[in-house]
Amino acid sequence: MSEERVIVPGVKKISHAELQAFLEERCREPGLTNCDRDELSEAAACSVVVASRGSACGEKCLLRAKEEALLPLSGVFSACEVAYVITVIRVSEENLTMSDFSDVMNGVETKVRAMAAGDNGIRRFLHLLSVTGEGDTAMVDIILTGESAV
Repeated sequence: MSEERVIVPGVKKISHAELQAFLEERCREPGLTNCDRDELSEAAACSVVVASRGSACGEKCLLRAKEEALLPLSGVFSACEVAYVITVIRVSEENLTMSDFSDVMNGVETKVRAMAAGDNGIRRFLHLLSVTGEGDTAMVDIILTGESAV
């Protein structure tokens, strides 16, 4: 019984194993993170797991990737309760400015709270940043997890 179905266009339901593998891969990449493994493990143990991805190249690519990832999420909040919001940012060192990084973190939190009509059960926003090699591409994955599977 596969749960890999799309609940709204642009948003994919993923398995716990896929999420764990994705987060493990990101945690091994060079860069910084402002969330610890315990928080990531707790978020990954939830029952509802959906993901959205945005990518962009060139000038202001990080901000454009964020908007692309956020766009399809509005329909998710009527389909499930969200406990954790994990934002995974991948950007090259040459395209990373701290103001853009802050804008992405604040923008995701503000927009998600607006879509969810307040907190609506959201326990935590987790942000993970990995700095890639050269290039002009930025990718933003937004992962939403819901009620505890336990």
